[in-house]
Amino acid sequence: MQTKNALRLAAVIFSLITAASDAFAQECPPAAPVAVYVHFEHKQNPVEKNITSRQLTDEIRTADIKAGGDDNIFATEAHWMVGGLNRSQIKTSYSMPFLRRDNKTSGTTCFMPREFHYNIVYENTIFIAEDFKLMGCRYSATMAHEKRHEKTDLKMLEGYALDARKALEKAVSGMRPTGPFPAHQMEEEYAKLAKKIAETLPPIYARMTQIRRQKQADIDSYDNYMRDTALCPEQFPRFDEAGE
Repeated sequence: MQTKNALRLAAVIFSLITAASDAFAQECPPAAPVAVYVHFEHKQNPVEKNITSRQLTDEIRTADIKAGGDDNIFATEAHWMVGGLNRSQIKTSYSMPFLRRDNKTSGTTCFMPREFHYNIVYENTIFIAEDFKLMGCRYSATMAHEKRHEKTDLKMLEGYALDARKALEKAVSGMRPTGPFPAHQMEEEYAKLAKKIAETLPPIYARMTQIRRQKQADIDSYDNYMRDTALCPEQFPRFDEAGE
């Protein structure tokens, strides 16, 4: 009799646990794979030609000082008399569409991410000194130089986009619903989860930035400068090692 009673009690407990699990499942959206989308956009502004080479040089050297001197993306170029500049900025953002299920009786809510979108926008403007307008060879060589900077950035960012997608896919793999929790905490819980997923990206971005800095410095190397000036004899200023 004791054995039968024990089995009957176990069955009742199991039924209660199953009922609780079913109630939880009904309160939350079903778990499902989270799709990851990484969007890369290049916003290219018109070429600016209404600034002098002296103004461009001063801008680069000011940017170099603000960025910390030798270990930054402007450091090498700051030593030259600058006739061109590729001014760029990188902006990133993310969003996370989700399904939500509210329990009005308990005042709780639960949500399950369905997608994670990561946006990378590269915007740049190429400046060519206005004193180069009537110097065909010098203008063309300078434009080609700035286009190398632009192309290098685009290649680095396209590679970063692929690495970011892989990291995000790993971060959302096997994700389960979040909740239930009090409904008024929805915005906080959403932001917390989205931030946690996005926090997988900064180390990858930092590594890309380090490589990008070196590749941009290589473009502004002494050897490359000499090759550019050789294309247009007597049209380029000398290399200024002191940066003055």
